[in-house]
Amino acid sequence: MEKKKKILTSHFLQNTSREQYNPTAAEYNVRLGLGYFREGQIDRARENFLRALKQDPNSAEIQLSMGYFLLQLKQFDQAKLYYERALKLAPNSPTVLNNYGAYLCQTGKYHMAIKYFLDAARQTQYLHPDAAYENAGFCALKIPDKKQAANYFRKALQFNPLRKQSLLEISRLRRYTSRE
Repeated sequence: MEKKKKILTSHFLQNTSREQYNPTAAEYNVRLGLGYFREGQIDRARENFLRALKQDPNSAEIQLSMGYFLLQLKQFDQAKLYYERALKLAPNSPTVLNNYGAYLCQTGKYHMAIKYFLDAARQTQYLHPDAAYENAGFCALKIPDKKQAANYFRKALQFNPLRKQSLLEISRLRRYTSRE
């Protein structure tokens, strides 16, 4: 019995040491990576993201996760590569479009970012167009284009009247424009 257990353990270790296509394991590793990242365990997070990429290199969601991770570490050039891979894998995914827009806005490409946010919001299958419009509003504030930002925040509120940040920004913009 002990010999059989050693053989099974050895076989298991050999199979897990080689990364092979496994989308379920990849998803699990992304979740682990995000959890480690939230806890500040950067190296462990990176290990899990890289493992996930090996297990499912054609997943736009995994590419996005790695891009997000690198963006938060301010590794902008590397993050860009992963965001662009995600976009290539899923060019009509509203989640990919919205996240790529966030990357662009964070790296100062405001007008291009807004285009991606609006493309995401217009996707009929997108469950959160309000988030994309709100992101467009925040990005417009960075230009700064307060009038356009207010339009995007209003649009976000049309989709979700309880969107707190959009309500707050509309209120701030009204106070600002009423003083002019």
